[in-house]
Formats: sequence, structure tokens, C-alpha cells
Amino acid sequence: ALGDRALFLIGAIHGNPENSGHDYAASLKAFQRLQKAFPASRMVERATRAANYVAGLLAQEQVIQKLRSKRARLKKSLEACKGRVKSLQTALDGSEAEIKSLKDQLEKLKQIDLVIEEKKKQVK
Repeated sequence: ALGDRALFLIGAIHGNPENSGHDYAASLKAFQRLQKAFPASRMVERATRAANYVAGLLAQEQVIQKLRSKRARLKKSLEACKGRVKSLQTALDGSEAEIKSLKDQLEKLKQIDLVIEEKKKQVK
């Protein structure tokens, strides 16, 4: 029958991964419609195999979409982490400079203390 062939071709065109406008859901619907509308057709077996194949492609496409969304979220999170790391590095650099300054001051105070101790010994 002409209708079963037309539905098969519609399914094949929509389900062709090389077709830039492929639509696996429309392809699957066409194959399923062929199976229901023409159960005695010679095309049913081929349509069933094609429907299973397209269902697999559709599932893979959904997984790919989920992974892309997850990748986008992780990329945003990574950028936020990079900003936080930069902020922490700046804070660390500031802390290291402050530590150095405090160590220098401590060393000067030690020198002053030594001078005072020497003068106390001389006075005795």
C-alpha cells in the first residue's frame, strides 16, 4: 500500500542522523503509526527495526542533552571557583606581606631588647 511506504519514508527521513533537521520523535511516531495503521504490511518488520533504532538514537540524544546541560552547569561552577581561588590568592598574598612586616617588626624589637639588656648590664 502507498500509505505504509509513505509513513516508512517519513520515518526514515526524520530519523536519518545525517539530516541536519532530523527529528527522532517524529520519526518514531511515523514508524509506530505505520505499525498500527498497517499491521499486515510487509513494511511492519522493517518499521519495527527502524523504530527500535530510532528509539535508541532518541535516548542517546536525550543523554547527550543532559550531559551538555551538566557540562554547562559545571563550567559555571568552575568559573565561580576560579574567581574564589583568585580572591583567596589575593588574600593570601596580603597575609604573607603582613606576616613579613610583623616578622621584621619583631626582629627590630628583639634588637632593641638586646640593646636595652646590654645597657642594663653596663649600669650594674
